[in-house]
Amino acid sequence: MLRLLEKIDWAALKATVAKLPEWGIALPEEVTEDQKNDENFLLNLHLLLVRRQIVDGEMQCPNCDRVYEIKNGIANMLLLEDEI
Repeated sequence: MLRLLEKIDWAALKATVAKLPEWGIALPEEVTEDQKNDENFLLNLHLLLVRRQIVDGEMQCPNCDRVYEIKNGIANMLLLEDEI
């Protein structure tokens, strides 16, 4: 998890999780060295990043505002014929 933690855009992850209040997760403003050594924090991070998924719903691109439908855990990101 430590190697993955180095590559995470923490601000983006925090903003995404904040938009999912039903998950009941609150992330700290930043990750401290103490948290990097805290097994419980790393386990919870693992559960968030690896074990959680959106099964049905939608996601919206922040750049173009296009909404992509998610069914059975798979996002349909194919363009429509008029968008080609």
